[in-house]
Amino acid sequence: QGLKLVAEIIDESLSGHVLLARNESALVVTFRGSCNIQNVLTDLDYRDDPALSEAFAAQVSALPQGVRMHRGFVHAYSAMRGRILSEVRRELRGPSPPVDLITTGHSMGGALAMLCALDIASAAESGHLATVPRLRSYTFAAPRVGDAAFAEAFEGIFHTASDHWALQLGDDAVPHLPFAAWGFIHPDGVGLLPPAESGDSARDGLGFTRGGDPGDPESAFPRPGSWVDCHDIEEYMAR
Repeated sequence: QGLKLVAEIIDESLSGHVLLARNESALVVTFRGSCNIQNVLTDLDYRDDPALSEAFAAQVSALPQGVRMHRGFVHAYSAMRGRILSEVRRELRGPSPPVDLITTGHSMGGALAMLCALDIASAAESGHLATVPRLRSYTFAAPRVGDAAFAEAFEGIFHTASDHWALQLGDDAVPHLPFAAWGFIHPDGVGLLPPAESGDSARDGLGFTRGGDPGDPESAFPRPGSWVDCHDIEEYMAR
């Protein structure tokens, strides 16, 4: 699609990796998913840290005070935040600014992409970034990031509902973590594909639905270990 790499951001401390690429119409900010033990430790650090959440919400005005968020994801995004905003600012002020700004990522990368979308929307609203004509976010197999207040804030930054999608496979367990029973919730916009065993229609894209958080159905954990394969980004692309 004519995309050109314009920046690469690597955080050695928490093993974060972000690519920024663009074409004539869009700037895409892409976050890598978990691929090493440091990333797994970030994934497991899910408990809310009220002080950290409050400090992050003070920087990102789209978030309300008192919001609860996944501590590991906030740490991982914050470690790269300044460099990401600097590169986005440079592209938005360039001679041919993009019409669309898209944040995306797989697995943990999807969670960080959601935090980035909130950050960019807040920075644009406050005048710290040039106006973003259209902000969009597409995530693949992203786990939950925060509570209901977080979900409401995320939904509120987009002009239309179709500008944000959280794509999930019905037999992938990762999007059900951390558990809804622990107070975490996905924003509306979950695009759910049925499990592979439901027939060829799953791979053909039939039965695709969009809605709110599907909760924690037992079908998300059909066979111990089976979800590992379907969580892979290649499986998402195939379906």
